[in-house]
Amino acid sequence: MTNIEKQLGKNIQRLRKTKKLSQEQMAELIDIERNSLSKIENGKCFVSSAVLEKISAALEVETYELFLYDKNIRGDFVYYKKLQENLKSDKIKNNPGFIKVLYELTKEFIK
Repeated sequence: MTNIEKQLGKNIQRLRKTKKLSQEQMAELIDIERNSLSKIENGKCFVSSAVLEKISAALEVETYELFLYDKNIRGDFVYYKKLQENLKSDKIKNNPGFIKVLYELTKEFIK
């Protein structure tokens, strides 16, 4: 298998363990056999888009997040996602001071 399958499998396994799910529990949630999940996590087989969607739903992540391999990219993505949520909140919409602070904090990164 290629590096993509191995990295995807590692991510799925890491996220599953973070959720404190056994392979048996996870396999049941996504309606596949435990040994099939083991093969996915070990990078020995690739999954269909339908199974990827079930996996992401069970792990409560967006499907594309399963493909974020680099630790720095994952960390940056988490911050980006939180910033995005905050920008949508009523706190921000109703307080122009917050927008100015966010702009000042991020303007160096926008250049």
